[in-house]
Amino acid sequence: MDISKGKLFFGFLCLFLLIHSAAAAQVPPLMTAPSGGTIGTPSKAEILGEFMDLALDLKNPSSGHSVTKWARPSVSVKVVGDTDEKSRYCLAEDIGEINNLTGSVDLRITGSGASDIDINFIPLEEFPLSVTGYSAGSEGDTSCVSQKGFLHKCSIWVPTTGVDEGTRCTILLHEITHAMGLFGHSEHGESILFQGTTARGYSPLDREVLRLLYNQALSPGFTEETVRGYFS
Repeated sequence: MDISKGKLFFGFLCLFLLIHSAAAAQVPPLMTAPSGGTIGTPSKAEILGEFMDLALDLKNPSSGHSVTKWARPSVSVKVVGDTDEKSRYCLAEDIGEINNLTGSVDLRITGSGASDIDINFIPLEEFPLSVTGYSAGSEGDTSCVSQKGFLHKCSIWVPTTGVDEGTRCTILLHEITHAMGLFGHSEHGESILFQGTTARGYSPLDREVLRLLYNQALSPGFTEETVRGYFS
């Protein structure tokens, strides 16, 4: 991305996020959903089950199975590579919604220098050479470094070729959500974290799981036993 494009992109995102910013909410109770689920309203059991799959990644034997998230109040995000107007709009929308849902973490676009999350927009054909451990057929990837449940750095790869604008936005939100600490994949087709999802945004269950992850009562490093202890 040349300097002029970078300044224009940075200015666009700052303006968008300023317009869509909201006052920080007080920390909510650990569970706010009703005990009996209704259409569009996940039950407590559904939220907890999905949380275990997505946040603790219980079905992945190589996972640490502990709460992993950003614990700093501000997390910088840097865009690397050329992006189209639709992708810039989707990124601004995604950041705005994530900030509102987490309440305690503020994602902010940085124009240059070091960053906490790098979003690399590259041609799909370059993935095998650029993405460590790339799996054939993958159209997006996220790699993060953490210690004792505290996220320190994430790198995201989003394709600029091989997919249409709408699919690119879906991939972008899918990967950013992984970078927030939800590393698992959902079995619910409407979830943004369903593998091969065509969703264009978060499902009600996605929103509740992300809210729960960033509830201040759940500290980085909490294990399955500790998390379940809060809801017994």
